[in-house]
Amino acid sequence: MGEIGVTVLTERASPFDGVPLFCIMRNETYFLPHFLAHYRSIGITNFQIYLDSCDEEFVAMLEAESDVSLLTSSRYRYGDVLYTTPQGIPVKLGHFLKESISNELMLGRWHAVVDADEFLILPPPMNAVAEYIAFLEERGQMYSFAPMVDFYPRRLRDRNHATHVAPFTGSPYFDAGPYHQLHPVTKQVLTINGGVRGRILEYLRRNSLAELGKAGIRGSDLNLPTNFKFPLLKTDASLKRFAHHWINQQHSLDNMSCIAHFKFYPDLDWKLSVARDEGQYFRSSIEYNILKVAMDVLGDADLLFENSLAYTSPADLVTARILG
Repeated sequence: MGEIGVTVLTERASPFDGVPLFCIMRNETYFLPHFLAHYRSIGITNFQIYLDSCDEEFVAMLEAESDVSLLTSSRYRYGDVLYTTPQGIPVKLGHFLKESISNELMLGRWHAVVDADEFLILPPPMNAVAEYIAFLEERGQMYSFAPMVDFYPRRLRDRNHATHVAPFTGSPYFDAGPYHQLHPVTKQVLTINGGVRGRILEYLRRNSLAELGKAGIRGSDLNLPTNFKFPLLKTDASLKRFAHHWINQQHSLDNMSCIAHFKFYPDLDWKLSVARDEGQYFRSSIEYNILKVAMDVLGDADLLFENSLAYTSPADLVTARILG
């Protein structure tokens, strides 16, 4: 990745040791200790963290971790467009990094690519990444399909809990599944459950068009984001990562893992402010603009409904028809 000026600031492990985990972070001071503890608990010992416009305090937090290597670029930020495809699609730095890590640097090796608010949950009874990889390889499957399950607090205002409180404690609820099915003819993955964000979007569409309009958001903008990823995979000449959410092969829903996705947390208001001011994320950070309206409109509303479940272990996701 020398063509975009990526440099190694701190190298604690070779990118090829164990099962490396790659993550792009920007001042994730709340998530970092919980993120590292979670992934260490499932056997990750090699963290390759790309720093995007991070302050000195956050960099120092990372440098104190003996299993964390740091990379960055002095030339580009996350939302910068590096080039445009022949189809006219702009490719931003975040998109490019995730593809390049998987399709070039980690070619032929199992590795994980996740965001700081994404916590991988393995299908029980497995509790270690190496065990799960062996399970997948026995079945000739070189990737893990993972529904992204939004976890949430009882009320959006409850996001402002103490920073020492872990995400699974601060946002313990999730919506029952299943979240996906395959189209009977094309075998394309179809979203059939949008989780709590889908419910929030539907509420805004029905009740808050005036507030959305003041923020420059149209009803047609209230589309559910792609709610699955391939967080763990082994690329080769035929299997490639494509953008943030896809691979280039027909895929199944067999042997799924799950991503616990935490959108509501103590530093969210700072994240919303930065995202909206800089417009670096998808469609000029439109998802963050919508989320800001939701916070204003629904801050005190009870998010629980008849299909809400409280998480205690991966077995709960099996009961909820998300895993297994």
